[in-house]
Amino acid sequence: MCEARDHESGSELRARLNAAQKDLEGIKALLTAVFDAGPFPMWISDDKGTCVTVNEANRQKWGLTDEAVVGKYNLFDDQVMQEQGHIPLVESVFRDGRTVVFQNVYDPVRFNQLTGANRDLKTVIEATIVPVKNSRGKVTHAIIQQKDLTGITLAQEEKDKAIDRMKQAQKMETIGVMASGVAGEINTPLNQIRAVFKCTLQDLDRQETAPQGMSEKFRDAVHQVDRISGVINQLRLFGQTDCPSFKVD
Repeated sequence: MCEARDHESGSELRARLNAAQKDLEGIKALLTAVFDAGPFPMWISDDKGTCVTVNEANRQKWGLTDEAVVGKYNLFDDQVMQEQGHIPLVESVFRDGRTVVFQNVYDPVRFNQLTGANRDLKTVIEATIVPVKNSRGKVTHAIIQQKDLTGITLAQEEKDKAIDRMKQAQKMETIGVMASGVAGEINTPLNQIRAVFKCTLQDLDRQETAPQGMSEKFRDAVHQVDRISGVINQLRLFGQTDCPSFKVD
């Protein structure tokens, strides 16, 4: 009778183990399906950073095959991440169990070589690396999700450039207003100086006994005043938005 109970207990144990195994396989299949059907390119690495699987979005986005990356691509060997200083972050994922986020920037030539694409602008990829730990807290795998931020980044850069151009235009407008105001303040006394010089020059021209060379000096003074007046007129024009340039003769 005891042997029958022991046999029955053993059968129940095996049945529970089998059921648990089936449940585990079901959960694994579900997670695999969720991973493979994810909307963002993702892949999984082992504890050494080597790719062990990729999802369908990854294959479609970058045009990569499993044969090209599984068992071959390694995070720590990525030259772009090495050049852009991201390796310490990657190391912290496997060493400290941290989740990290960073961006890789690819020039068109390198990106096209890696993916077979035909882009003529830089490509910005945001990578999120999440560690997967076992029951003892040891990192056994990492899930890497990638987002193509190229469009967003380029749009932001264009927005920043537009803002800079607007600020520059505002500065130039302010300078134009100041220049126009300064020109107006200087022009009035300058016209008075010119009038005095011209009157004096006319008097000297009528006098036969004028000091030698004095007329020439006053003519030169009038010329210099006219030159300054020309600069002032350009300053006044500079305050107008349709003024193309500023020139000093």
